[in-house]
Amino acid sequence: MEQLVWLGLSAGTTLLSSLLFTGLGARVAWGQPTAAVQTNLQLAVCLSDWDGALHQIDRLLASPDMPPKDRANLVVLSRQFQRYRLDRVVHPPTQACDPLLTGFGLSGFTPLQPLNLEAALYASVGQGQPNVTSDQHTRRQQAVYAAGLHQIHATPIPALSPAQRLNTSNGSGVTAGAVSRGVNVYAFLAQAGDVVTLNVNVTRILPGLLYRDDDSQLFLFDSEGNLLADNDDFTRLQSQLSDISLPSTGVYYAAITTYNNNPLLNGDRQISGWQGLGGSSIEYTLTVTGLTPADQVGRLE
Repeated sequence: MEQLVWLGLSAGTTLLSSLLFTGLGARVAWGQPTAAVQTNLQLAVCLSDWDGALHQIDRLLASPDMPPKDRANLVVLSRQFQRYRLDRVVHPPTQACDPLLTGFGLSGFTPLQPLNLEAALYASVGQGQPNVTSDQHTRRQQAVYAAGLHQIHATPIPALSPAQRLNTSNGSGVTAGAVSRGVNVYAFLAQAGDVVTLNVNVTRILPGLLYRDDDSQLFLFDSEGNLLADNDDFTRLQSQLSDISLPSTGVYYAAITTYNNNPLLNGDRQISGWQGLGGSSIEYTLTVTGLTPADQVGRLE
């Protein structure tokens, strides 16, 4: 019943906590696609996105490995969500949604910047700025916060995990990073119909494994790891994806590599891993624009 309380759902829906957050995943060893669908269902509930939740339930019901008891519970849950959609019910997300929402820029789910306790102490007694060396740990905390590295989270897609979450509270997000032979993955929230542009701007070129150039690669995946778009050379060797219409509400992933480090895709264009080693080494900024502000995503579309 604890999950039921935080969601604010009607008292009779006791299956929600056991099905969405504990029981279902504990009884079944899901493969990547179904694990992603279950996570997407949890996210849709946290966003009061009942259309999205119903779609994910249909996906789970289509799984041949679904135990009969869970299948029956999902049918009941589907009816409940249909009523919520009809009545336009909105449940404010609360602390139990933290693992799914923190870092995306939703009100109440954005951690505070670490305090500079040393400077605050001096200011509180009217002494102005301290004439001492700043605390090294505090400086590290502030640097990690500024880079967004405190918002790196596991995802249900191994090839896109972990991912750094982008704060898109104002409808856009920006971050900075460095990549050479590996892959950097970023996650952001979007609304169905958002038309987004992703731009990689190389700010520094370093000696790479094979090359010394700004040859970045940019890939965009949906919440189940399906490749939606990619770009290698947009402006000279730098990468950009322009005016991409997003098909559904939820989490999307942007992956940045250097040339010749490419995703391994199955017949459905779903990622299973990466092949090749990036030949260049770069520092860059990533900018994502055209998004619905995070607080508005999924709210009664």
